[in-house]
Formats: sequence, C-alpha cells, structure tokens
Amino acid sequence: MLNLHILQWLVQNNLLQGIDVDAFFEKMPLDKYGASIYAVGDDIRVSNTKSSQIFEIEYRHATDNRVAADKLEKIAMFMRMAHPCTLPAVLNVSNRKYTHCSFNNVSNVQNLGEDGSGHTIFKITGRIVYNKI
Repeated sequence: MLNLHILQWLVQNNLLQGIDVDAFFEKMPLDKYGASIYAVGDDIRVSNTKSSQIFEIEYRHATDNRVAADKLEKIAMFMRMAHPCTLPAVLNVSNRKYTHCSFNNVSNVQNLGEDGSGHTIFKITGRIVYNKI
C-alpha cells in the first residue's frame, strides 16, 4: 500500500492528475497513459522505527516519447529534493501515515523499449525510507 500513498503524494504535488486517471497502482491499463508504480521486493527494516521499500515507476505517453521521458525526469528530480516528507492518506482506501520519508537512490530515466502498442515505456527506480504510524 505504500506505493499507493506515493502516487497520492505525486498527485497532491501536481506531478500527476489523479489515481486511475494518469496514476496507476501496480498496473498499466492498455488503454491508458501515465505513470504506474510497482513494488520491488519486500519491506526492509532499517531500524526500530524506520523501514524501506524499493519501487519502480514506469511512464508512457500517448503520442510523444519526449513528453514521457521529461515527465518521469521531473518526478525523479522532485523525489530527490523532497527530504523529509509525509505521504498523505488515500481517501476511502488507507489512513496509514508514512512520515519522515526520504527518497534514496532514485535512478535516471531508463528506456524499456516499446510495448505491444508501439508506445515507448520509460522507468525510474528508487528506495523510500520511512516511519509508518
């Protein structure tokens, strides 16, 4: 669920429009375009109060690869600069609070090639370290 809170945080900071609009949790519908976030591996306990999670965000645009790569680069830059931050609750889904969050090891944009529809998919990976309340 942490990744859903990351998407909500990106929406609240005007980097994406909305959940299931251009921000997708653990999926990328074939008829949609935007960002999709996926968990990579298990939560790792960093200390008694902190945990971390690796994630990846993929992005595809309907018509212009340059727009997709630029959008994902802006998301990566925003994450690198957001220290510390608190992830918001997700209305009607999760009231969990993730505080003192920092995004570490956020990669540069990677080209994954084309999907079955001929749209290029770009990806970043990173690790979020957080306190969960």
